[in-house]
Amino acid sequence: MTLTDTAPAGTLRKLAQKRARLQDDLVADYLATVVKPGDRTLQLGKSQFGVPCLGNGAFHQVLASDAAVDSLRKQCAERGISTDRLQTRADEISSRQALDLVLIGKGLGFADMAGNWRDLAARLKVGGVLVINGVDRGAAARLADALFTDKDWAFEDMIGGEAAIYRKIRVSETAVEVPERASLKSQPAATPKRRPGGLMAGVLRTLFASAGRPSEDRLR
Repeated sequence: MTLTDTAPAGTLRKLAQKRARLQDDLVADYLATVVKPGDRTLQLGKSQFGVPCLGNGAFHQVLASDAAVDSLRKQCAERGISTDRLQTRADEISSRQALDLVLIGKGLGFADMAGNWRDLAARLKVGGVLVINGVDRGAAARLADALFTDKDWAFEDMIGGEAAIYRKIRVSETAVEVPERASLKSQPAATPKRRPGGLMAGVLRTLFASAGRPSEDRLR
């Protein structure tokens, strides 16, 4: 038998230290497989998933409160992960620096997400990965729903029913907007011109159905 250093498709590697919830372990495990040493990753809002980014040797920028940064440092210390590549001040690096991965924290408000989304979407490389946490409600649900029908983004997976994974597949001519809070009011859904097919498409539509999703025409 030949030993390999890669896990077969569909298997979950054992993490060195488990998290409080299985869903969190699944997301962390996914990040540990896609982030490579030297990658540039960015975290918007509070999230524990900056840990696997730093653990894999990425230059990780955090746009969040001081408390969120302190929490991330503490979690890295508990796992023996260096924070030398952690960047927390916007003036320390170029705001035009291309990104390999963008991580949107759970529970981010509409104002924070809408205020940063255009810049982050533009900076993410073609082929780069976007991880949206907390897609079961609020601004994250609206953004994930809009990207699902946007031709510039490819939906790849839903992890634990809470984290949506997208890949940027081309440069956007008109960036999708984060729907405003006012659009959360229930409205009769317009007849879609085209609905993505497949099992995962049905799962995602079911996930967002209870949130009063907007029209499936592209949001602008």
